[in-house]
Amino acid sequence: MKCGNKTVQKYTDDFIEKAMQIEDVTEADLLHDYLRGLPTDIRLAVKRRGVMGLEAVMTVADEEDQLIRGERANRGGHAVQQRNTDGPAPMEIDRLSRLYVLSHEQVQRHIREDRCFNYHQQGHQANRYPKSNNRLLPQQH
Repeated sequence: MKCGNKTVQKYTDDFIEKAMQIEDVTEADLLHDYLRGLPTDIRLAVKRRGVMGLEAVMTVADEEDQLIRGERANRGGHAVQQRNTDGPAPMEIDRLSRLYVLSHEQVQRHIREDRCFNYHQQGHQANRYPKSNNRLLPQQH
């Protein structure tokens, strides 16, 4: 999965949605795949900042993308709408919190026990939920 012309925020949202559907994946694998999909300039900036962990890398990548897009707009490049940075948007908090409320050990246990990351029940898988407003909902409990 590549970022392409999307903002890093959109790429991150898409990446998280796909990552939640994958079974038997480690945070290291997710981190590697996420970094590989970033534009080269953003990937290098993230590596220079030396952040650790997927959530921190995603945050820094978004910050770098906003900085780069802001510089391009100031130089008279293509117009880029900047978003309000007074705080994270509620959707961002919700999307990331679903993936990161568990410790690394809990994530590994969920994977071993085939537990859902949304509802923490065995046998539940995000890719089996109908999608509604870009959220994953269970069919039944």
